[in-house]
Amino acid sequence: MLSVIVPIYNAREFLSRCLESLLLQGMKDYEIVCVDDGSTDGSAEVLRRYEKSYPTVIKVLEQENQGSSVARNEGMRIAKGDVIAFCDADDFLIPGAYRYLLENFWTEDIDLLRFDSLTLDKNMMKKIAEIDDVSGRVVFEGDARVFFVENNVRICFVWQNLYRKSFLAEHGIEFRKLKQCEDTAFNLDVYMCAPKMKYVDSNVYRYTTSAGQITRRREPFYLRDVVESYLTLFETMRNYALQYPNMEYALNRYVEKEMMPCFSRVLSANYSESEWSALKSVLLGMRVLPLHLLGTRSKVVNAMMANYFIYSVASWMYRKVFVPYVLPHLSRN
Repeated sequence: MLSVIVPIYNAREFLSRCLESLLLQGMKDYEIVCVDDGSTDGSAEVLRRYEKSYPTVIKVLEQENQGSSVARNEGMRIAKGDVIAFCDADDFLIPGAYRYLLENFWTEDIDLLRFDSLTLDKNMMKKIAEIDDVSGRVVFEGDARVFFVENNVRICFVWQNLYRKSFLAEHGIEFRKLKQCEDTAFNLDVYMCAPKMKYVDSNVYRYTTSAGQITRRREPFYLRDVVESYLTLFETMRNYALQYPNMEYALNRYVEKEMMPCFSRVLSANYSESEWSALKSVLLGMRVLPLHLLGTRSKVVNAMMANYFIYSVASWMYRKVFVPYVLPHLSRN
């Protein structure tokens, strides 16, 4: 049985599209666990309507606003499925995706199934001609830690995987309550427990972006909390590097990859000189700085963190020019 967990916070605009896509997965034995995280935009009314229409499939849990991590953990707590999937409320899947993945690739000896996705940003929406093609092939099978070491890919989205529920329970893996990076931290905990894994190139998940998404928020006070979440993630990866010395290089490389989106938040956070100095000391103490594995990008970050004047000028340019005039036109694919 499959349990699809959907955390919802003020997603009424896209919620019906998400739920309709999940109802078109062509499966008989599955459930859609919707956790309303204190929405105020009428999402709760939409959920109640769907729960009434599909009482055997859709289950709704309501809670006060506590963030997506708590919502997902609550969803896992009440989920009855042997296999867990996650879907964000503003995203969707092509018809029959989960059925195809489970019937063709899921076996008793795997704990994790990774698949592909497409980002539907404003640029992609103008040119995509959607084809409901679920087909795919196995491109990796084995220990997830080996996959992490051998493949220079990001593991930052939980909706790009199916998880064996008993594996998560056995290792006590839950979402941490972070402002951001909770997906990456969750998957890192999963990968470091060496699950048996398959990766298939079925491109079935549609990740949609919009200006109102939480990952696009640019208020300095909020972004300083986001940077703190990244610091927690970096500390986690450093601890894993000590625990698994043979994975140290791969984990260091991943720290530097995650430092790129972190640094965009550092630029937007508009730190004072004392705040910047404190952050720099933490990053140096954690041996995140100086960066050295990403070529030109590493050199740019190192330069901006070497001198507060350089940082402050770059921060002003980033906030006043790049974010409003350049970022909205960049493709996320």
